[in-house]
Amino acid sequence: MTALSGASASRQDESNQQESEDRYRMLSENAEGAVMLVSAEGQLTWVSPSIERLLGYHADEALALRGGDLVHPDDIAEAQSALRLAGDRPVSLRLRFRHRDWGYLWMAATSRWLMDAEGHRTGRIDSLRDIDAEVRAQLLLAEQSQRLMLVLAASRLGMWDWNLVTGETAFDERWAEIAGYRLDELEPTSIDTWQRLAHPGDLAASEAMIAEHLAGRAPFYDLELRVRHREGHWVWVHDRGQVVERSPDGRPTRMMGTHEDISARVTAVETLNANRYDLEQAQRIAHVGSWRLDIATDHVTWTDELFLMLGLDPAEAPPDYPEHQGLFTDDSWTRLSAALARTRATGQPYDLELEFARLPDQQAWMHARGEAVRDAAGDIVALRGVAMDITQRKRDRDALTALATHDQLTGLVNRAALLEEIARALSAGRRAGRETAVLMLDLDRFKDVNDSLGHRGGDDLLVEAAGRIRAAIRAEDVAARPGGDEFVIVMRDLTETAEARHVAERLIEAFRAPFVVGGVAVSATASIGIAFATSSSTADSIVREADGAMYEAKEGGRDRLSLFCQSEPSRARRG
Repeated sequence: MTALSGASASRQDESNQQESEDRYRMLSENAEGAVMLVSAEGQLTWVSPSIERLLGYHADEALALRGGDLVHPDDIAEAQSALRLAGDRPVSLRLRFRHRDWGYLWMAATSRWLMDAEGHRTGRIDSLRDIDAEVRAQLLLAEQSQRLMLVLAASRLGMWDWNLVTGETAFDERWAEIAGYRLDELEPTSIDTWQRLAHPGDLAASEAMIAEHLAGRAPFYDLELRVRHREGHWVWVHDRGQVVERSPDGRPTRMMGTHEDISARVTAVETLNANRYDLEQAQRIAHVGSWRLDIATDHVTWTDELFLMLGLDPAEAPPDYPEHQGLFTDDSWTRLSAALARTRATGQPYDLELEFARLPDQQAWMHARGEAVRDAAGDIVALRGVAMDITQRKRDRDALTALATHDQLTGLVNRAALLEEIARALSAGRRAGRETAVLMLDLDRFKDVNDSLGHRGGDDLLVEAAGRIRAAIRAEDVAARPGGDEFVIVMRDLTETAEARHVAERLIEAFRAPFVVGGVAVSATASIGIAFATSSSTADSIVREADGAMYEAKEGGRDRLSLFCQSEPSRARRG
């Protein structure tokens, strides 16, 4: 009876395990990633069909492998250690898996041991999900952050990083130094650290400006305020920041910014009120000029620094008001003249950033503020204002923006900014009733170039490829490099879909010419997939469609284009 019971239990164990495996097989048919069954000895016994899409292996190819054959050699030890300690709990790891055709990809791997009734391991179930783009984006961000640190160190700016969800806030050593502290003396840090050091009289203005930026009504957070120094006095800082991360639904989740110690400049400006000479010297140091306009006579007076800022001779009389138009770009003059008219009529002050021409071929920027002057009766009798040369500041700000939105190797739009560009193109296309297209371009056999000429040669090829793309596309198109040897072109405001095909054909022809890399001629043709927007398209969905069409082009023999077919979403039309 015992033997029969044991045999029955064994058969039940086998039945339960088979049922479990069948269930995983059934579930894996429609899974996003791939599922593998692995024996206790490490041999693959079954793989889901999606393994080919994920890693490029046919099922029969994969079954000839052991599980460890697919994992990057540097990641095997970590995986083995986690599996040994797993017990009956699932194990989740980030590992690199070998693709059949092109290197290693980052995967989210979850493994769970299968047990018999006596607790012996009979095999395991592994599930894989592609997170390669996410991980590589994180690595790129880390690299960009390091470069940003170097820029900040050179500019003597303090940096802050605020998690808007948790309130956690990180500061760097320079930020603490401005307030007279070592960073370790302020830790642990949070948003409370900032609120504790900020002048109580400035907090309301800071919170109001942050709210304006978070609500999308201001492109930046930008404010001058006071911070209590460790020794008790107040330090003036220029506090600037911007949202750098959002949740999937668009809510701001992370904000980064800088502190610049501007105490010297503020002190100088305050001293100006007592002495004209001090005023002129301080304006010279701070690149601030002032002016006054008498309304009755239209007579204008300028300080010397304003002359110098605009590239004019202080020995000459300032130009009459109508002649000011020639000093600014058309857009800046339109805004300035409207602001002056409003201040003149209502007394409302203005605060503008204006572009002007210091020389005929040299554009510059100023921060201009103006207000009305009233007599004893309350009538407006004059206008006065100040202008600060912010050319370098604007260049620094633009450089930081470019660092966050552009690929550092090719200068094309990066992955983070690409999705925003596509979203804007889709929205504009729907409003205007025009077509929008996304082209996914992948270099054929790029790995061969890397293998033969090294990563430096590969980088040189990518730079040259970016140049050919710029030359082939329309002026209004946006080219991006989301990563690796993939490029994306966003085409908006199309009057007909054939325009996208014409551009793709020009690109294919352009890439047929050999590339010269390190004095060596190499071939790197292009495979292109094209997807057109529909009423339900999102940035993510149209990129996926273009990517699918591109792979169809590759499967069709490379060096060709393929159109994504909406009526057959799993297939594309080859060009």
